[in-house]
Amino acid sequence: MIKLLIFDLGGVVIKLGDEILPASWFDPERSLSLQQWLHSELAADFERGELSANAFAGALKRELTLGQSSEQIIEAFRQWPESLYPQVVEAIGRLKGHYKVVALSNTNEVHYPRIFDEFKLDECFDEIFASHIMGLLKPDAAAFFHVLDAMGCPASEAVFIDDNLDNILAAQELGLTTIHAKGEQQVMEGLVQLGLKGLLQ
Repeated sequence: MIKLLIFDLGGVVIKLGDEILPASWFDPERSLSLQQWLHSELAADFERGELSANAFAGALKRELTLGQSSEQIIEAFRQWPESLYPQVVEAIGRLKGHYKVVALSNTNEVHYPRIFDEFKLDECFDEIFASHIMGLLKPDAAAFFHVLDAMGCPASEAVFIDDNLDNILAAQELGLTTIHAKGEQQVMEGLVQLGLKGLLQ
């Protein structure tokens, strides 16, 4: 029996922009793609809370040989999350009356305030688990166990929704039911396939 729904944020609840940093900042042969970000040790350190925003921006400036200041890098990076997926947010509201619904996000001190101040996602979820506060990152098992323990739920009674296949495979190994989905349409289709259509109408 499902008791807990765990949502990723970026790419699942929040629409991310196509560019992490403006393409105009880079030489033609250089860029910062999503795949590079997901496998970057610098990004991992930042999203585990081991680097401040200024230290992260300074390291990124050196690593990518950017001409912009640390302040400009932080401000551009802050804009990567663009908007909410309205249908997903509405679905979460409908599901909350039947399940515990939480977020588990690899995030950082630059994006985290927008989750509350702009997107108001604290009003949507029963709890938001942020990597830089926990000091734990998906796909590490410890991040999933932290959420399950905090919510008092075994893996067999939890569903995890994420757009990153590495995270999905890690959750599956721990016994969670998973939905691999990116973007509003795929997330909604995944929830329907889970058998939740009646609760979403």
